[in-house]
Formats: sequence, structure tokens, C-alpha cells
Amino acid sequence: CIGLSEGQDFVCPEGYFCMEGMNNLEEGRCPLGTYSDLRGLETISQCKTCPAGQYCGNLGLTAPSGSCMAGWTCTGGAGD
Repeated sequence: CIGLSEGQDFVCPEGYFCMEGMNNLEEGRCPLGTYSDLRGLETISQCKTCPAGQYCGNLGLTAPSGSCMAGWTCTGGAGD
């Protein structure tokens, strides 16, 4: 990820994906309804879908935000 690394070795952090040529890490946050607990993602499709019964309510998460409230049903990929 040369744009972010300025030529130095750089591994994209958890919660992010780093496409080639990206200049701003904030552009690569995993979207609502997803998370990443792995480093080195290169595409948005590598962000993991939040599992059923849990929600991922923010950008750039490294784990699901939590379990759905009692009486509510969260399908896979729930953002809130």
C-alpha cells in the first residue's frame, strides 16, 4: 500500500482494507454491518459480515459491536 506507507513496509490494520494507491486510511474502514479481526486486507470484500444475532454498528470494527437486544432479530450483516 504505497500511498499510505510512503514507500515503507505497511500492513493494513485490523478493521480496515487497504487498496493499492489508497492515500487515506479512513477511506478503507470496513463498512457498517462488517468487521475485520485480521491485518493485511486488500479489498472491501475481505471484511467479514457481522454474524446473525450480533450487530456491527460502526465503521472500522475489529469485532462485532455486541449481541442484539432481547426481543429483536439481527440477521447477518446487521449494522444496528
